[in-house]
Amino acid sequence: MSEHDDISDSYLAARYALGIASLAEIVSAEARIDADAEFAAEVGRYDLVFSGLEPGVAPIAPPADLWDRIESAIDDQDRSPHTRTIRTAELAWEAFIPGIDRKIVFVDKAAATSGVLYRLAPGASVGNHGHGVIEECLVLEGEIEIDGVPIRAGDMHMAFPEARHGLLSSRHGALVYLRGDLQIQA
Repeated sequence: MSEHDDISDSYLAARYALGIASLAEIVSAEARIDADAEFAAEVGRYDLVFSGLEPGVAPIAPPADLWDRIESAIDDQDRSPHTRTIRTAELAWEAFIPGIDRKIVFVDKAAATSGVLYRLAPGASVGNHGHGVIEECLVLEGEIEIDGVPIRAGDMHMAFPEARHGLLSSRHGALVYLRGDLQIQA
């Protein structure tokens, strides 16, 4: 195990113990707790540390609609073990590269694919890059241009494995859903 793995394990254990882990992290942590005694002990240590934080702080009342949101999420998961509803409005935007923010909708490490919403500011661009898997790019709002070809709202662009394409840009901004590689192939 490398030092990076130790930090990643500790980070996951801490987020899980604090109750701030994402759904993917919770699933990962709970599987690790069941299978890895050392990781389970790490979570236990964080539980002890965090249980002593600010004991004099008054409890905060949860939002009135919290229970309804929890029940809705449980209902979504109980419908079928082979489907999942992802409420993208509940996902946070994060900076990706200058002029482009993203929301990671899902990651399938086994297939080395992901689904991501990208929000391109006017003038944003991505340089020449390739793909290890089929990339599907659906323009939801606005317009992008790939290698000089305009792709408008409702249009789908596909790049196949081993394909490379040049400049992707958006003159006026756009929102796109992209399903493809976990990372852009430089």
